[in-house]
Order: sequence, then structure tokens, then C-alpha cells
Amino acid sequence: SLGVVLYEMLTGRLPFSGEPEQAVTFQIVHERPEPITALRTGVPMELERIVSKCFEKKPSDRYQHVDELVVDLRKLKRAPTPKPKKNLIKYAVVALVVVIVGVTMWKSLWQHGAVSPTEDLAVAVVDFRDLGTPDDATASAGITGLVQVGLVESSPCRVVSPQYLYDLRRRLFGAGRGPIEEDQALEVARKSGATMLLSGQMVTLSVNPYITWQLVDTRNGKSLGARRVEGENLAMLADQIIAGVLPLLASECGVEEPTLPPSVSTLTTASPQAYRHYVAGVLAREEVREEEAIRELEHAVRLDSTFALALFELARATPFKVASDRARSFAERAWELRTRLGLKDRLRLDAYRQRLDWRIQDALSTYREMLSRWPDDREVLGDLSALLSWYWYSNEAIQVAERGLALYPDDLGFGSRYGQALASMGRLEEALEWSQVYIKRHPGTANAWDERGLRFLSLGLPDSAETAFRQALKIGPGFPESMGYSAYCRGNLDRAIEIFERILRESDLSPEERIRLIIPTGGWPGLAQLHAETGRFSKALELFEEARQDVSGLDSEISLDTSRNRLLLRMGRAQEVLGWAEALAKRSKTRFTRREVIRARARALVALESLEAARSAVTELLPLEKQYGGLVRFLVRKVTADIALAEGNPKKALASLNEMRRQGVPTGGLHDIEWREAMARAHQLAGRSDEAARVHKELLRIYGGHALSHYELGKIYEEMGRPADAVSAFTKFLEMWSEADEGLPQVADAQQRLNALGGGEAK
Repeated sequence: SLGVVLYEMLTGRLPFSGEPEQAVTFQIVHERPEPITALRTGVPMELERIVSKCFEKKPSDRYQHVDELVVDLRKLKRAPTPKPKKNLIKYAVVALVVVIVGVTMWKSLWQHGAVSPTEDLAVAVVDFRDLGTPDDATASAGITGLVQVGLVESSPCRVVSPQYLYDLRRRLFGAGRGPIEEDQALEVARKSGATMLLSGQMVTLSVNPYITWQLVDTRNGKSLGARRVEGENLAMLADQIIAGVLPLLASECGVEEPTLPPSVSTLTTASPQAYRHYVAGVLAREEVREEEAIRELEHAVRLDSTFALALFELARATPFKVASDRARSFAERAWELRTRLGLKDRLRLDAYRQRLDWRIQDALSTYREMLSRWPDDREVLGDLSALLSWYWYSNEAIQVAERGLALYPDDLGFGSRYGQALASMGRLEEALEWSQVYIKRHPGTANAWDERGLRFLSLGLPDSAETAFRQALKIGPGFPESMGYSAYCRGNLDRAIEIFERILRESDLSPEERIRLIIPTGGWPGLAQLHAETGRFSKALELFEEARQDVSGLDSEISLDTSRNRLLLRMGRAQEVLGWAEALAKRSKTRFTRREVIRARARALVALESLEAARSAVTELLPLEKQYGGLVRFLVRKVTADIALAEGNPKKALASLNEMRRQGVPTGGLHDIEWREAMARAHQLAGRSDEAARVHKELLRIYGGHALSHYELGKIYEEMGRPADAVSAFTKFLEMWSEADEGLPQVADAQQRLNALGGGEAK
């Protein structure tokens, strides 16, 4: 292909041409193109030799690596040449420079945008073209999917992920959707690292549908075998294809012929109509037509209630946060029918159920096992990176997202999780740089602009963040509350509250969306927390009670109460939190409730200075990492640090807090704020008041709406003998809490200290 480009650049014509297409194919296989020097004067003979080497019929006679070609071109560029016509010198030099730059860029893309071919044998199955109904992708996708299912179950070599093939096709040829064209298949397969390519043509409109398939060696283009098969339906056709292909794969792999798998109908469905609806549902889901996807998958299940794969896809298509019980039901029905699933789908379903059952370590292990078997599978990589991000394994999340981006450089999910994980690990500048790359790849996607806005906020740049958020809102509805986050970080709490209240008042929100606006989302403050930041704790508690009417189940109720407990601890009402934990323990015994019970009890016991009991709670938390992932490690270290602070042991507290930083602290509000507050207390306890002040100033630079840091700064400055700074800090705090609830001890103490410093009555 590169030889063709060079030839056309130098001569202005293609090396092979003519009609019909078969004539061109004959020339490529049997003839050599006309010499370049015969078509154009002044072309160096060495350049003609380089291009001719690219066209050698035997692959072993061509350049074996792009580096060899680059070396020859650079030698030619440096070599002295006779003086041809001025324009020819210009054109030749330009051509060579373009080629060298192009080859270097191609090499870079190959190394960073795709997996380089390995010596491992692998087969790529590309779309079987339906000649009868070329505009209907259902039959083509259906037979291709069935062959994939059967070969994954029984092939002696790796089967390349179809998602990877489609993504490569998009990058190579610019086509976003639809089957891989016949003239694209070989190049796509080679780029994927496949050593063999299985493709075919089908006719489904005849009395007996038939398919002509061919297996090709991608390294030399040689056919390894071909056959025509007939059958009454797609499953019968797929079974015959698999039966014919397996011996050829075994021969290439040098192994005994594998045992034929069961009919693909036993791994999917015996109902052709049900399978057609299933394929339509999967295609709709890939194109983010969620309602249509659910409708088609439900139709498939109605036609065949034992269609395990359709039940599993229906569970995955059902919004879990909105209809968790329904999603669980589909998953459990699929699991009861798991003998009707292939190995890969069985493992995917197992990992999905493990996540639902709060067996996070088991799910991670299952995904890692799948990744070792199918290293280029986008769904496996995506599910693993998402799970690592959600459960606070930021370091590994970065590694898996990088691996995903190497295979699928434009994938939205990998891009988003990569930036978030970088930020959690404190690599904020890198995260911001990545957000710019993300936007260049997806300029018309609201999520890309939202991500950039969040990265600006984590660096304390709310104005830049607001610009990014406005762009996101121009593209789509997105997250209008993000503008409230910018106002909060700027220190404008009234504006932030106004934005959230307007959204609640004017938007047509689901119960789930209403709760999301009231309680913290991903650590960012909701409306209740914003009121708490102004000292209006009573208003915040009212909002929590209002939100209770939108609770749809125990999980969402616990999420609401967990946020409320954080507020109660701020208010010094730890005994109520302890009572809540004891009541929940009696009411529910699920894995999820156990974590929340121990978590609430541990924090309340520290606040009540029952430190031995708090240590026992930490001991109970430790084994729960298997169920709940890295979040448990974070909680254990935070409570351990709080116990150390209560005991007056800053060294131990700092050790625990620094370990949290190494694990990753999610940016974006409450978790980060609490971690920074604890760091400041530890430094102050260790006698490093200047460092404690620095931590609070940095906290306020990023989260300007956290008024209590002004109060803490005032006390630190007072201790350091800096009265003017103390006055300024106390005054700012009292301004931000000017409408706080009556009788709050922080307000009374700040005013008393301010008076003693001669600062007078704050407005």
C-alpha cells in the first residue's frame, strides 16, 4: 500500500489500473508496474529501487519493517545527485520529506494506536456480506455473530475481537458503522494482528439460503480453504461453517483437530425470529438507541424464554440505578440458563452478577481472567476499567484505561476514566492535558467538555471551568448543576444554591435525578450540602427529608442517609449516627448494609471519643475490601487517621493520610475536603502551623465555598501570632455564615475571637 502511494506521488498515476476489477487483480499478482524512470526523467535510480522493493510479489522480498524503509529514504536524501531541472529537485525533495514524515507518523500510529501483530496465531472473522439484502445489516451481523460464538468456544487459536476490527476499520477507512467491506477486510485483519481471515458472502433470499466462505492466510494472501454451505436458517449455516473451518485452523496451529462445539443454537436460541430480534437489539444498543434496544431484546425473550444471551443483554441494557430489581431479575434468569451460554458470555455474566452481589474482588478476578483470554475485547476492558474507577483502584484504572486507549484511541469511556483516574492520583496537570486531547477527539460531545471543566476545577480555575461547562450545555442537556459547582469553587455559595434551586424548580426531573441534585454526587456537594456550607444546617436537614419521598429502594435510601450522616457529624450529633447504624443493622443483613453500618459506626465512635470501639470497627471493615474494593481501604485509613488525631498522634495520622494519597483521593469536593482538613489538623498537632495554614489556603483556592476553612485559618493565624490575618479570616467566615442557624458554636467562637483581636462585630 505504501509503495502504491510512493509510485503515484512520483508519477501521477496508479501502478495498476484497468477494467474490469479482475484485470487489476491479475496485474497485482502477476505483473510489475511500469518503471518510474520510464514515465519521468530525473528520478534517482535508488528511489526507483526503493519503490520496486515495496512491490515485490513475495512478502519476504519486501521491507520487513518500516524502519528499513526509513533508513533507505534518509540515505537517498543525503546522497549527492546531479542537478536536474529546478522544479524536479523541488518536487523530489518535497516527496521524500513527505514520505519520511508520513512513514514515521504511520509507525507511531501503528505502535500507539493499535496492537502490533505478534507471533501468536489468531483468526479475524469479518462480516459475511448478505448479497440479497445489502441494506439490512441484521442477517449479516447475525451470521457473523453466530460464527464468532462458535469459534470462541472451540478455536485452537485466538479469535480477534469484532469490536477491535470495527474500530480499526473506522480509523483506517473512516467508516463509522456498518459491515466491513470486502476490499477492506484483509488490511483490517493484518492490522489487528490476525494471521488468518475468515470471510464470506451469503444469499438469504433463495429457497435454501447459502454462504460461500473462505479462510485466507493474511501474511501472504493464500487461500487456506473455501466452501459453499446451505441451510434452512442462520444457525444451521453457522454450524456448517464452523465444522469446515476448525480443521483448517487446527492444521495451521499444528494441533489435533478440536472437538466440534455444540450447535450455536444451543448457545443462543433455536428460534430464528428470536435471534433476529436479539441482533436488532444489540445493534440498537451499540448506536445508543436504548429504548429500542430494550424493546427488541424483550421481544426476543418473549419468543424464546430460554434465550440466556438475550436475557443477559436485557439486564445490561436496563438502567441499573433506576430499575435495579428488574436488571437483577434478568441476570438471575440468565444465570439459571447458563449452560446455554458460551464460555465467554458465561464469564461475562458471572462477573456482572458478582458486581450486583457486592463481590468486587471476585468480579475483578473474573475480568482479569477474561482479559488474559481475550486481550483486545473492548467490553471486557471497558467493564474492568469502569469497575476499577468506581471502586477506587485508581492506579490500576490508569493502566487498564491506557491499554484500552492503545486499542481504541477514540473510545469515550476509556478517555473519561483515564482523566478521572489521573486526577484521583494527584496528577492534575496531566489530567488537564489529557482533557484537551479528549476534546480534540470528541469536540461535539458534551461529556468531553464536562470532563475538561472538572479538571479545571481540580486545579482551582473556576472561570475556565465555567467556560467549558457552558460549551457542554450548548451541545446537550448534560449536567446543568456543573455551573453550580463552578460558583461553589469560586466561593459564591448564594449563586450555587440559586442554580441548584432553579434546576429543581424548572426541570422535569425523575425521582433519581431529584435525589442526585440534593445529595452529593461523586463527592461534589448537592443542594443540601451547599446550605450546610453556609451554616444553614436546619435547611439542609429539611432537604434530606424532602428527598426521602423520591427514594425508590433500600440502596437509594442508604445513599441518602449516608450523606445525612456526614452532615450530622459536622453538627456534633454523632449519637444519632450511631443510633441509625444500630437500627439499620437490625433491619437489613445484606453485604451493602453491613459496610454502611460499620462505616457509620466507626466515624461516630471516633467523634464520641470511644476510640477502642472505633478500632474494633476498623478491624471489622478490613475484610470487607473483598466485597467493596478500594473504597474500604480509603475508609479504613481515614478512620485510622481520625483515631490517631483524637489520640494526639500526628505522625501516625500523617502516615495513614499519605497512604491514602498514594492510593488516590477522588477530586471534586467532600472526600478531598475531608482529607485536606485531616492533613491540616495533623500538621497543626505536630507543631507545623505554617504547613497547616498552607493546606487550608490551598483547600480554599480550590473549594472557595468551604467556609469552615476560613474559621480554621483564623485560629491557626491567631496561634502563629498573626492577628491581622486572623481578623481577616474570621471576618470572611462570619460573612459567609451571616445567615447561619442560631446558636452554632463556630459562629459564637469566631465572633468572640474577633472581638478579642479588636476586629469588632462582623457584618
